[in-house]
Amino acid sequence: MEITFQDSYLGMSLYEREREFPLKTISTVPFDFSRIERLNNEIVNIINRASRKNLLDEDSIVELKKNAGLLYDMLLSRQIKSRLSSLETVNLILSLDESLIGIPWELLFDGKDFLCLKFNLGRSIHTQKSEIQPRYRCISPKPKMLILANPTGDLKSAYQEGLHIKTSLTKKGKISVDFKAQDIDSDYVHKNLRDYDIIHFAGHCEYDNKNPRESGWVLSDGWISAREFLALGENAALPSIIFANACESARAANNILDAHAQIDVYGLAQAFLFAGVRHYIGTFW
Repeated sequence: MEITFQDSYLGMSLYEREREFPLKTISTVPFDFSRIERLNNEIVNIINRASRKNLLDEDSIVELKKNAGLLYDMLLSRQIKSRLSSLETVNLILSLDESLIGIPWELLFDGKDFLCLKFNLGRSIHTQKSEIQPRYRCISPKPKMLILANPTGDLKSAYQEGLHIKTSLTKKGKISVDFKAQDIDSDYVHKNLRDYDIIHFAGHCEYDNKNPRESGWVLSDGWISAREFLALGENAALPSIIFANACESARAANNILDAHAQIDVYGLAQAFLFAGVRHYIGTFW
């Protein structure tokens, strides 16, 4: 599903990649910035309250569905809603203008399901950073994976997570897995990150709201920032897949539709994609 923003309208089309035609039917909806921003903030507040209580209770879920339902009504055209309602579970790629990445598309609620529960969702971003030419990695027949678990030594569950993944994948024998836990410093990550096809990081992430490019993974001696990860991709290809199980590891700049913010004030997710990582999984919260 392609969604673009121009003037005060969103344009969108939905098609099968395998059956893409020369002409695409595009439908449009007016974009009410102030209402979208308000609903966005409501959703963030609901999830933040749940995080503080460690509980998304029934009242919060009802409130979340109401706000996400309004977003669904306002952001998608009648034609797109009709097409989506007729689809079974599929792999749905959201192809978005960079200025639209701050919208929680995955949480749009159609009256029955959140999109992220109905479809296998991913994002593809249109960027204006035309000067960047990422180096993309060719994955080997037996991919190499590095698990970085609990770098700071204070997250027992992160260590157990990494160990469980290592054990499970080693038994299957299709991926070569290396495991590094605790006392992981920035030198180790700088030296070894580009040797692997897949990285799984389980630990802390620090998000710098004032300067998102300084956000990064927390290690035993500080953290590696988005800016540093971007620089790492300049001379050699980064991993093809990075799974960052850390708080706010995919958080974007707050100002939706602020093109300058989205281009220049990038966070971790944008930095990895700009640096040549094909698939990045992280958390907004």
